[in-house]
Amino acid sequence: MRLTQQSSRKTPHTDLSYLLSLCYRKVAVIKRAFPLIAIVRIFMKSMLLILGILFPLFCTATECNTNIKEIVISKEGLKTYKHTYTSPDVQYLREAFDSYLAGKMGSGASSETEYEPLKKYELAYYKSKFIVLAINQDAIGQWVIDILFQDRPDKVFTAVTYDGFELREFSDKNLPVCDIERLKIMYRKFIKNKELSL
Repeated sequence: MRLTQQSSRKTPHTDLSYLLSLCYRKVAVIKRAFPLIAIVRIFMKSMLLILGILFPLFCTATECNTNIKEIVISKEGLKTYKHTYTSPDVQYLREAFDSYLAGKMGSGASSETEYEPLKKYELAYYKSKFIVLAINQDAIGQWVIDILFQDRPDKVFTAVTYDGFELREFSDKNLPVCDIERLKIMYRKFIKNKELSL
């Protein structure tokens, strides 16, 4: 089962090179009268480089939210979604996170290394409840589960479990900032619902 919603993506319009050239011209004029003001040039260049990195991210997150709506699910759809949390593999994820936080080993075939992938991320994620964004079974019987942590909804993780007792993979999907912002709007009610989570 997968809950998805398509939306258009806008490209932010920035012209930092033009802004940078204007700053250089102004600093050049001032520099003739006050040689020490050359320091300002270095400062402004550094600030513009920082803005060149951060501004597109801000614009992307802001503009991509335009026209994004929350997902609306029918009563039947909600009933089916609630049933997702009764899946042994989804429930095992909660058990795996709790066991890892408690310093225990895994219960799968590779119990000593089962939780190794969890070490890549902050403990704050596992202390939070999570919601299921998608769950599918692959060709060899593994369950591929996409989740979002309610208290840290800044990343979407993919977990691969097997037979309700083994965590085989766990990784960040590395979604763009824009996509994360969309998901936070689309699944707003689910992110806030502590009962419909694990």
